[in-house]
Amino acid sequence: MLAGSLHAQQVLRTVTMTGIRYPQPGYYLIAPLSNDSSGMVDQSGTAVYPFAERGVFNIQLQPDGSITHFSAARAYIRRNARLEVTDTLSALGYDTDFHVVRMLRNGNYAVLGIGRRTVDMSAVVSGGHAEAEIASAVIQERTLDGQIVFEWYSLDHIPVTDATEDIDLRQKNIDYIHVNDIAEDNDGNLLLSCRHLDEVVKIDRLTGDVIWRMGGSKSKGNQFTFINDDIDGFTGFSHQHSAHWLPGGNLILFDNGELRDQKFSRAVEYRVDQQAMTAERVWQYRHVPDIFASSQGSVQVLPNNNVLIGWGSSKDTIIATEVRRDGTIDAEIATSPLDFFASYGVWKTTIGMTGVEKTISAPGTITFSSNDSSTYVRMAVSAVSAPTNAIVERHSYLPHDISFKQIPPCERIPARWVVRIREPQNITANMTFDFSGLPSVVSPELARIYYRPTEGKGQFESIAGTYDDAAKTYRIATAKNGEYLIGYRSCFVPTLLGPEEGAHDIPFAAVLTWGECVQDEGYEVQVSTSPTFASVAFMTRTTDLTTTTPATLISFNKYYWRVRGLRNAGPGTWSAIGTFTTKLATPLPLYPKIVADTVAMVSDSSFRWSSSTNAREYRLRIARRDAPTVFILDTIVQDVRMRKYPPLASNTFFVWNVMAIHDDFVSEVSANETFVTAPDTPELTAPANNEMGVTRDSVLLSWSPVGGARLYRVRAWKSGETKPVVDETTSKESLVLRSLALATRYEWSVTAVGKYGPGLSSSIYSFRTAAVTVLSAPALVSPADGSEMADTTDLTFAWTTVQRAAYYQLQVWSENMSNPEVNVYGHPGTSYRLASLEPGTTYRWRVIGLSDEASGTWSDVGSFTTLPRAKQGLIPSYPANGAAGLPLSGTVRFTSDERCDNYNVEFDRTGEFRSPVLFLASTDTTVSYTGLSPNTLYYWRVTGLRNGQPVGNGPVFSFTTGTDEVTHTPEETANLSAWHIRVEPDGSVVSGRYDGTAPDRASIVLHDVSGRLMMGTEMGTGEGFWMLRTGGIAPGIYILTISGTYAVESMVVSIVR
Repeated sequence: MLAGSLHAQQVLRTVTMTGIRYPQPGYYLIAPLSNDSSGMVDQSGTAVYPFAERGVFNIQLQPDGSITHFSAARAYIRRNARLEVTDTLSALGYDTDFHVVRMLRNGNYAVLGIGRRTVDMSAVVSGGHAEAEIASAVIQERTLDGQIVFEWYSLDHIPVTDATEDIDLRQKNIDYIHVNDIAEDNDGNLLLSCRHLDEVVKIDRLTGDVIWRMGGSKSKGNQFTFINDDIDGFTGFSHQHSAHWLPGGNLILFDNGELRDQKFSRAVEYRVDQQAMTAERVWQYRHVPDIFASSQGSVQVLPNNNVLIGWGSSKDTIIATEVRRDGTIDAEIATSPLDFFASYGVWKTTIGMTGVEKTISAPGTITFSSNDSSTYVRMAVSAVSAPTNAIVERHSYLPHDISFKQIPPCERIPARWVVRIREPQNITANMTFDFSGLPSVVSPELARIYYRPTEGKGQFESIAGTYDDAAKTYRIATAKNGEYLIGYRSCFVPTLLGPEEGAHDIPFAAVLTWGECVQDEGYEVQVSTSPTFASVAFMTRTTDLTTTTPATLISFNKYYWRVRGLRNAGPGTWSAIGTFTTKLATPLPLYPKIVADTVAMVSDSSFRWSSSTNAREYRLRIARRDAPTVFILDTIVQDVRMRKYPPLASNTFFVWNVMAIHDDFVSEVSANETFVTAPDTPELTAPANNEMGVTRDSVLLSWSPVGGARLYRVRAWKSGETKPVVDETTSKESLVLRSLALATRYEWSVTAVGKYGPGLSSSIYSFRTAAVTVLSAPALVSPADGSEMADTTDLTFAWTTVQRAAYYQLQVWSENMSNPEVNVYGHPGTSYRLASLEPGTTYRWRVIGLSDEASGTWSDVGSFTTLPRAKQGLIPSYPANGAAGLPLSGTVRFTSDERCDNYNVEFDRTGEFRSPVLFLASTDTTVSYTGLSPNTLYYWRVTGLRNGQPVGNGPVFSFTTGTDEVTHTPEETANLSAWHIRVEPDGSVVSGRYDGTAPDRASIVLHDVSGRLMMGTEMGTGEGFWMLRTGGIAPGIYILTISGTYAVESMVVSIVR
């Protein structure tokens, strides 16, 4: 394959070949074939050996066999016989003219440049331009390393007034000579084709002097007499191209005929006598009908003496004609009217192919070889009725548009042969193909010859022949014109048949199948997860089987596979690589499911299933057993279990299944599994949780009824003990306990039992039996009622001593007193240290004193709010909790939350927020309210939102409004401005001291600039001093806010270290 054989970005043009008879072997050079690439055209009209190059124009065959073409870089590219770029050729000091570059016999090159000279043409011709710019031809001979060895400037030798009559010398820009070709004479001088002189000019290569000028009737400098070339009084040629010497000494050129009255173009050959100064026409070709090209064109005499004529800028669809000397057309190239293009010139070359022509005049063996090039074909001629010629061409690529009359060969050698016998009826012969010289024929004993009558068209059929194993040749009985190829009926490389390339959802037990190929010992199969087969997941060898099933494939994995035949001489060539992706494994439901006994599923259970390799998520579906296709739950789960029990009806049979998912791929649905739900959990009703003084002789335990429950299991035990005092079942919703101990705390729970098993046990409630003596209630000491900023990491609860109390019970809750977060029973002292409360939360608490002989009395309920942790959001920062005298319209502030993008603020009169009196939205940490009632207690809280969904609620704060006429005295408002704020130099402490009579109370909080609460404290009545320990926060700018009874003041503090 040629080095220049690259895939073009754009499709190369094809042309139509007509009149094919006996053309010279070779490829046609035509340009442009596309905007970004070019190539050659074979004699079927198909572009071959494309090479990437933008702006290819005026492609030319050089005398040394190389190819040149003008490019978008405005220079000539030179390519060798492999179409590799070897040189860039251009003029030095001048613009390079696209018309011509010519390789010379000494290895230099002659290149055409454009020189420009300003001339006062008003002094030369009437009406001439005073500053006309004359384009002069510059001929430079340069070495390949860039040296200039000869330079010729046309205006120094031929005057501008010698231009033909159609050149207007009054214009600003004058192209007076227009050289379009350079040829080297046998004597070493140069021959120039000068279109605008209508002349061929010979110049001395040493001195630059003009040796002679030859031109037609419109030439002003012609020195020759034309013989036998008068066309209606017009002698010679006009506006010609492609003038050059032939090996016999004649001159041939393409005559455009521009200034002839009869507008036609032709190829014309002259016998030139340079001594007598005569030019005798000895041959011409004029197309029938006439073709006229006003510009461009080419003519080339081929080795078999055919003449190839390029018709240049002709508007006819015919690009070129290959013609014999007798006028017979051997080939003609035409464009499609829908894709018309003109080629500056058309040339023919044998680059990339081998073509050999032989004369057959007598019987014998003729080998179609030339020098070191061979077609590897020979003819054994047994009879000759008259001499004829034969051509055999070998091309290193497959035929175009291949089809077969019979079963096609499995393998085809990348080559084709074309045979042309000028008069095939004149000979009787057979043909032999020598496979030994063709390295691509690896098993010649299996090769066959296929034939079709017309190059590039029709169907091939197998030709019977005889194979000689010793000589590695294949002989066919006849020699016929047409196209040949070599193929194998049997395959050397297996063809992968299944799975289909790129298929998905292939079972793990994938069946791999392939077509037969030549083999002696079976096949080798490899399956890998790597396209390079760096690691092989499965490998096996089969005998004659063309199928196998890998045993180690996993779920939803892309696999690569290939096969090769095993021959005695060694492994064959691997097949093309196939790919497939296994299906997602179907997950197996694990729990819940009924196996042997029907056991109810309790509501704290989770659904579990087996994992499917490479699944990204799972689809879980649940339906009632009596309506299995109506799914009451259809959800996507990221794990192999759904940990949260869905809200399903109790005591009911359900079915469920699961599927694995990976993007758009879904596994098969698992089999349905069945389960039954347990009864609901009973709700305990009496006695109330933590109830005191319960009569010990008859304690009625009661609970709510549960649908589907057949029995209830009731268990009761003394607090701190594990052995139950009662463990009974009943079909009723109550049970009476008798003869309990005095002054004893009991705990109890109930479990509903249905047909298929128990449900979850209820919450554990406690009660304490009555005693003869009732102790008094303790008083709460700390935290102080209504206090804020309680330390969650070190909070001590304290209360007064109760006479005769042996121990105490402490309860702390945030929402439900019957289910407190802290329930300490049997504590011996009057204080209790706690470090487990949530920050930024309002709690309530109470204490009772007890003994083994006496009941107690609960204290009053106290409340406190814990200190927010750093950056905790949704915490009210103004007004302070419990503030009074707030205006009926105003602003509240709170801390931001990193999770949230919006906030809702609710105002309520009950603190339960079932029907808020105000519901306000905010995108920052402030919100303005209006419309509150005077002298009214309000509760308020903040809800954080993200994408419209709530992510959490802040603690509940309260304030009381004043009257609508409420005003703040100047003294009250000014008092807050009397604080002296100090930030320690090391940033560890921020403190405040009040100058004057301290306000009743104040709340001090520190926010960062985004509104996040960092820390805070409170100052009691008359204290006048507060302190924040800021050593644990980062240096920066912070907002300090002091909230008093009637006013709020904020200021900026800077903490540096």
